[in-house]
Formats: sequence, structure tokens, C-alpha cells
Amino acid sequence: MTQDVGDEAKALGVGWASSEAWGYVPDEDGVYPPHRNVCFGCGPENETGLGIKIRDGGDGTLVCTYRFPERFMGGPGLVHGGAIAAVMDDVLGTVTLANRNPAVTGRLTIDYRRPVVCGHEVTVRAWEESTEGRKITVKGTMEDSLGRILVEATGLMIVVLAGHFQSVATDLPPEEIPDDFKPFLPGENYP
Repeated sequence: MTQDVGDEAKALGVGWASSEAWGYVPDEDGVYPPHRNVCFGCGPENETGLGIKIRDGGDGTLVCTYRFPERFMGGPGLVHGGAIAAVMDDVLGTVTLANRNPAVTGRLTIDYRRPVVCGHEVTVRAWEESTEGRKITVKGTMEDSLGRILVEATGLMIVVLAGHFQSVATDLPPEEIPDDFKPFLPGENYP
């Protein structure tokens, strides 16, 4: 596990809105909650999203089993590389959040080892590799049901404070600020 960058944030007096509280823990079945209800990767209210579920794999790993539907097809019968990258990004990003360090992806490197077939179950495993200040390196693999590695990924995640989202929202005209950003604005949940 990483150092708790959250303690540094608290010392600076910058926290997270109640919806992003430090209590990000799996339920009784070991499944983590969605990042946001409309998250493209894990949001249950995103009808066009991936709809993945991420669970605690023990030993500091997170696990996601998934079957890519045909709507994510690239080549004949094969999953589009962008859909694969989206799954990897979401699972790798959840590793930092599960370790109490909300972060955004700074870099995602994907090595496509074998084709991923639509409709076949794959298992993604992800874990934290190292931490250097606000930079957290996470790694992950995607395997088929025979245990063959289909994809390897490395993510450089950058720990962010609530101000990260606040600065994005305040750069927009008020009428164009998405509702999902509003909890990060001054006067909402922050001083």
C-alpha cells in the first residue's frame, strides 16, 4: 500500500466532498462502489458505459471479471483496443482510490499481447507498484479463462485534491458547468 497522501491533503486543509469521502471500501461481497454513478467504466447509470464491477482480490490487488459485448467490437469478433484501454484505466485507477489516494491518470501504457474475443470472460488484476510523492505507478494484466495474458498495462496516476476538479469547473462559464462538478465548487462543499 502507498503512503497515505490523504494525510498530506488534510494537513493542507483541502479535503474531498462527502461523495468522495475516505470511506471508499468494498461492500460485504468485496465489490467497490462506482467512482460516480455515471462513470463510463463502472457507473451503473451510464447506459452506454462498460458497466464493470471491481472487487477486492486480496493481497493488495483488485480484480474485475468482464465479458465485452459485441458493441465494443473492433476487428471481426475482437474487442476494440480503445475499449480494452478503458477497462484497464478504470481498474488501475481504482487501485489508488482503494488505497485512499484519489488520483487521475497521467499516463497509461498498454501492451496488447493477444486478441481479446467479444463475449469471452476475461479477468483483470491490478496492483500498486510504487509511489514517489504524488506519482503512483500501478500495473495490471488482463487474462483469458485459460490464464493466458492478453494485455499488460502500466499506469502513472497523479494524486489530486478536490481543487483539481474545482479549477476545471471554474474555467467554464457558469451555465456550462456540469452538475457533477458542482459539489467541488466553493460554497458547496469547500470553503
